[in-house]
Amino acid sequence: MNGPFQRAWSNEIGQRLAPALGDDLAEIRRQVMTGQAMLVEWPEFGLTVLRMEHPATQPPILVVVAAVGFDMASSLPGLADLAHKNGAQRIRAHVKKPGMEKLLNRLGFTRGESVFFRDIRGFIDGRIV
Repeated sequence: MNGPFQRAWSNEIGQRLAPALGDDLAEIRRQVMTGQAMLVEWPEFGLTVLRMEHPATQPPILVVVAAVGFDMASSLPGLADLAHKNGAQRIRAHVKKPGMEKLLNRLGFTRGESVFFRDIRGFIDGRIV
């Protein structure tokens, strides 16, 4: 098995990630292009967008921002190795699909928070128009 390798952003990469990133595609592209996030291709497991976060009061965290065609169960040892190499003691994964939560729970992940969004473009001066 070949190990993971870092990829550069391309139109093909953007097209592969578009379903997973949705409206966040442009922002994630910017983060990758400026080095705030990295694209990692796992030859047998898919493509991920990863970011290292450095909370002020905690050790660094490896964040799985998005993934396509990615086998989390098979790639967890490689993710853990990558996290350790970057000084992280934890991995955080962002997921949109409900089924992923069950898989992550089986892999030892625990729910940290839920994030909710509301489109407010229909509100003007505190009322719906």
